[in-house]
Amino acid sequence: MTAATAIREYLDRAQPDMVALLEALVCMESPTDAPETQRPVLDALQDCFRELDFHTIRLPRRQFGGHLYARPTAARKQSNPRAWQ
Repeated sequence: MTAATAIREYLDRAQPDMVALLEALVCMESPTDAPETQRPVLDALQDCFRELDFHTIRLPRRQFGGHLYARPTAARKQSNPRAWQ
């Protein structure tokens, strides 16, 4: 099996979950001028990254909901070092 075929098969299997996450994020009301409404979106994304063994940091801002920084943990990098080169 080629790498392209393996990637395509993975994406085909993962598509329902990816679409469900996207639908959930789109349905969350999060206007830019209402920072408090953006928290559920950031919470959902943070949960997803943590499930993937990523370290996350929230960077709050006053004018908008802030930023979410995510990076793979050391353990995740060790599990597949070539993916992080």
